[in-house]
Amino acid sequence: LPGNILAMVVIAVCKGNGSGMLKPACRFVRGIWRPISSELMMPSVTSKYCIVGCLLLHFLPGDLTYVAVVGLFLAMKVGPLLGVPVDVFTPVERKLCPLVLGTPDQEKKKEK
Repeated sequence: LPGNILAMVVIAVCKGNGSGMLKPACRFVRGIWRPISSELMMPSVTSKYCIVGCLLLHFLPGDLTYVAVVGLFLAMKVGPLLGVPVDVFTPVERKLCPLVLGTPDQEKKKEK
């Protein structure tokens, strides 16, 4: 699949966070299936780091990018042991989501 960026990202996320991707399928087989716990609905921090790492390696290929991505993954795994916050995506999501999706409060104010 040369040139297919979406397939590359999906394969990278499945390889990097395989347990998170298979957990909903295992729960479904055991009879404890919750659709909201799927990685597609609410991706974990590991999945987000895999997506960022894959896109960085695709758009900026090179040794320095590889070292930066490996350092990013090491910081993600070692950070909680040192008390460092790992989820850098939450502040960005809090600022970006209302701009892209809108807020429910704005719709209620328009109705009144």
